[in-house]
Amino acid sequence: MKKSYLYLALLLLTLPAATACDNSDDDDDRFVVCPTENIEGKWRFVEMLDGVGASFETHRGATQPAAHTLEFMADGGLCYTFDDGTAEESTYSYVDPTAYGTYYPVIVVSDSNDGSDTPFSVELEGDQLRLHYVGPYFTDHIPETYVYQRIR
Repeated sequence: MKKSYLYLALLLLTLPAATACDNSDDDDDRFVVCPTENIEGKWRFVEMLDGVGASFETHRGATQPAAHTLEFMADGGLCYTFDDGTAEESTYSYVDPTAYGTYYPVIVVSDSNDGSDTPFSVELEGDQLRLHYVGPYFTDHIPETYVYQRIR
């Protein structure tokens, strides 16, 4: 009898490993979108734009960030290297995109200096990466999109 409880417990522990990342039933909105974008590698900053849905009428020409590269590592590490030679390290992790109202994969970048977390939806098209800020904002502009070009 004790063996059957042990087997049942082991079976229950393996269930999460057998669940699918996507649900093919379109009527069921309880699904998880697995990250399919491969953002690992080094990316060169190109420009900052107004966010998704912005038009030229709403673009305010915000000041561009300093020139830099981003390196996404397989272990969740993230390194910002600025053209002046300074570097900052952070971490990133994938989270549930439905909590942010998007179907794109979402990463949360954790700042090691102040402990803040910043969410971005990830849009990858060829060698171009667009990180759309999807966190809360309290101004009348559409949150920024950061555009990067793959280096390697």
